[in-house]
Amino acid sequence: MMRGGPLIDGLVGAPVPDGTVVVSDGRVSWVGPSAKAPAAPRDAPVIDTQGATIMPGLIDCHTHMFYERYATILDIDAKHSIERATINAVLNVKKMLDTGFTTIRDVGSRGAIGVSVRDAINEGTITGPRVLAGGPIISTTGGLGDFLPQWLSNTHSLGLVADGVEEIRTAVRRLVKLGVDVIKLEATGHAISRSGGMRMATMTEEEIAAAVREAHKYGKRVAAHAQSLGGILNALRGGVDTLEHGSELDDECIALLRKGTTVYVPTISNLYSYTEEGRKIGVPESIIEEVDRSAPAWIRSVKLAKEAGIPIAMGSDVGNRYPNGRNAVELEMLVRHEFTPLEAIQSATRISAYALGLSAELGTLEVGKQADVIAVGPNPLDDIRVLQDSANVRVVVRGGRPLKRMT
Repeated sequence: MMRGGPLIDGLVGAPVPDGTVVVSDGRVSWVGPSAKAPAAPRDAPVIDTQGATIMPGLIDCHTHMFYERYATILDIDAKHSIERATINAVLNVKKMLDTGFTTIRDVGSRGAIGVSVRDAINEGTITGPRVLAGGPIISTTGGLGDFLPQWLSNTHSLGLVADGVEEIRTAVRRLVKLGVDVIKLEATGHAISRSGGMRMATMTEEEIAAAVREAHKYGKRVAAHAQSLGGILNALRGGVDTLEHGSELDDECIALLRKGTTVYVPTISNLYSYTEEGRKIGVPESIIEEVDRSAPAWIRSVKLAKEAGIPIAMGSDVGNRYPNGRNAVELEMLVRHEFTPLEAIQSATRISAYALGLSAELGTLEVGKQADVIAVGPNPLDDIRVLQDSANVRVVVRGGRPLKRMT
């Protein structure tokens, strides 16, 4: 039982001023005002959360757990060995958990890092959040994940190169065999992609649709890296489950989002990470300038989607420039752009659970759902930035199991 302090349940109603959550067998068995709470069983632990806000565990839909503040995309493959990258991932998932993220989705991993860390957490070998694991990003030749020169190869690259419908189907099957939970596609390139920059639509609508059909056949959801308008339209028409970045939405994109089931994951903090952190770690000025030129369209895209009532899920993409553990910087950026703190929190709870197909189990504090609960003080509704500091996250419970408790 967690008792005392404001309670945010992740639903659309106002917070409860003084709330209690009762947990039985790893699930929420009662939630509501403390004045109406049932008595705790004699042997049940009671966590006093007076002075802290009780809320659902946070969900980050866009992480790369092995990232370690790489200056360029080339560093992702070249700076660290696969063994060192795995160590980074083990350390980073603990940082995420300590800041209240009880579920993360890894949308791009070198080799089997994501799958291996997920399995080690599930086995109890290491401590971390619930992980939906990705593998290498399916990339066309010279595209997002194929960034090394022609004379170099990498057996554990972030990218899995495939061209044409048949190769892409095969790539999906290879990732399913690896054991992933999510398939990540490129729909556009990166600022230094060898076959065109971030404005290049690199994968066709037909290729994307084939990947989606194949992934769905195996029960896997599909995320698409898409920044330019052409790539975004290909991804939406191809039926992806989540649109990552989506930094050039227009009215046609909004209409497709309304009509379909794709959820928008804008990763707006990715934009600010270049201008606020990029120079500190040696990001080339040309890349910072290119990303900065995309800022007005990216900000406008988030505004268009919000005004249209499109579900917007939380994805941080931290580890690129903002360090892992600061995942909630995305919530700060949403609040900068006309979200209320409560709306930002709902983006990282209820809507993110919906984006991942986990609404029946996670995202809100409701009877019967898995007990993913955190207690945070000071109140994030007063200052959303408190969620970026692990010292403010006093209690973390995942699946009814306390994994962090500060005295």
